[in-house]
Amino acid sequence: MSFAEAPCRTIEGDDSIHRTAAGALSGQANITSAHGSIACTDRSENPLLVYDNLVANAQLSPYN
Repeated sequence: MSFAEAPCRTIEGDDSIHRTAAGALSGQANITSAHGSIACTDRSENPLLVYDNLVANAQLSPYN
């Protein structure tokens, strides 16, 4: 199954990320998804990862 043929999954998120002139990142990002999976395109019937209620939050600081 190619990416174009894959079932549609919803990933939602928001962010407020900034890059300094030196290239350092700062801010925050949040990602959520009710259900999904990650699989190799040639082995989509055997996902590497399956999830329910994914929540990922990141706080970025150039000083940490």
